[in-house]
Amino acid sequence: MQEHEHIVEQKIDLEQIGRNFFYFLKKTWWLVTLLGILAGGLRYYKAWSSFVPRYTATASFSVKSGYVGTTDLVDTTQYYNNQAAEQVVSSFPYILRSEAMQERICLELNTSRINGMVTASSIGETNIFTLTVTSNNPQDAYDILNAVIKNYPQVASFVIGGTQLSMIEEPQVPVAPTNVFRGERSAMKGAAMGVLLGLGLTLLMAFSRKTIQTSDDLKRMTAVPCMGTIPAIQLKRRRKAAGSGISILNPRLGDRLAVPIGALQVRLLRAQPTGKTARMVLVTSTIPGEGKTTVSFNLAVSLAQSGKRVILVDADLRHQVVKARAGITAPSAGLLELSRAARPDVSRVLLPVPGVQNLQLLAGNTRMASPMGVLDTPKMRSLLEQTRALADYVIVDAPPAGILADAAVLCHSADQVLYVVRYDFASRNQVVDAMHSVTGRGAELAGFVINGRPTRGRSSYGYGYGRYGYGKYGYGSKYGYSKSGSREGAHHASDRSARG
Repeated sequence: MQEHEHIVEQKIDLEQIGRNFFYFLKKTWWLVTLLGILAGGLRYYKAWSSFVPRYTATASFSVKSGYVGTTDLVDTTQYYNNQAAEQVVSSFPYILRSEAMQERICLELNTSRINGMVTASSIGETNIFTLTVTSNNPQDAYDILNAVIKNYPQVASFVIGGTQLSMIEEPQVPVAPTNVFRGERSAMKGAAMGVLLGLGLTLLMAFSRKTIQTSDDLKRMTAVPCMGTIPAIQLKRRRKAAGSGISILNPRLGDRLAVPIGALQVRLLRAQPTGKTARMVLVTSTIPGEGKTTVSFNLAVSLAQSGKRVILVDADLRHQVVKARAGITAPSAGLLELSRAARPDVSRVLLPVPGVQNLQLLAGNTRMASPMGVLDTPKMRSLLEQTRALADYVIVDAPPAGILADAAVLCHSADQVLYVVRYDFASRNQVVDAMHSVTGRGAELAGFVINGRPTRGRSSYGYGYGRYGYGKYGYGSKYGYSKSGSREGAHHASDRSARG
């Protein structure tokens, strides 16, 4: 089979990103809510702690210019009065900042600094002039305003000449602040910012989610066909008796597992190589926990139930669990034990599977930390050929291809490879790289199967690898892989092993 190549340029799948977004939103809604609450509370506290009440004292004046008009010139007189008011307002900032004015006010108040802001304004097209003082202390606002009123005429006379100020509204000590604390508005703005931050993080996770979720995800990157999809199944703890777990032998599962496994069997039979009297199918995955052993066991059972003679071989010498899956506890010899025998006879060590006719196991008890020296030998290939001669179908449960070179070595003896991809588990690049390592050894990749895909609607079942899979036995803790650690490092380690 031709080697599969990465597609360098991949189109952005907005539909997939949308699905990822809502997927993560269901998981992170509490985080989005929490960020909204925290941000809202923080903004409220900041607004409350920084709020300073401001008090305003005001006085109004009428301004008359030094121009003396006649009765016939009332309009002209009013004009000059209005001009005088505007002149007072425009010149007021300069007068207030003058050294003379500052000294007079500070002397009047017996202070070194004016604790307030003084402003002036005029009512349009009138000679009304308003003087305003704003301070954080009501008494200071009143005192400053009085000091300005008292000293302003004397200082202003040097700037704008003779003007007459007549008080219209006398200043009063303010009793209530003029500014209002709007903590609720600040809290709402903060909450909105927190929610937007949470949604932004969710969107970022949606963009960065590079796992396999549909068969199309893998089809876009490889030419490998999809052989089927297995739904997510999880047994309750009290129902996981040995040999009756995630298996088509478990009557509690009904057809939920038997139907997709049966469909997988049919597709595999149709894809069998021409001219082969017996078939050896190697089942592998990218990383531990994807359910390859579950698929291997159930596929073997399904073939046996259809009348085929089947041998299920546990070729994962580092982590043999096929016997436990079949409910067999008796000591036995497998590939490792046979490789050490002078005259190995596969037929003498095969184990019948209870409750399943035509199905036998080749599985041992001994584990080996580094079995490459055993697997990549003519003797091991001879043992597998012996197994082929004893059955119609041989299903080989191989180690994960993404972290170990064991599976690639075993591919020399296999007719076809079935690749198990757990839904939303390994990254796309990991899967493609592992597939490439398998096909690079000359094996024919029959196809892949999506395992553990969630189904719509509620059920008493879900998917649970941690109870039957690698998590229980700690696979990879010895071999450089941990679910909470770096998968990439393990993958690189396998690459180094393969090159060696």
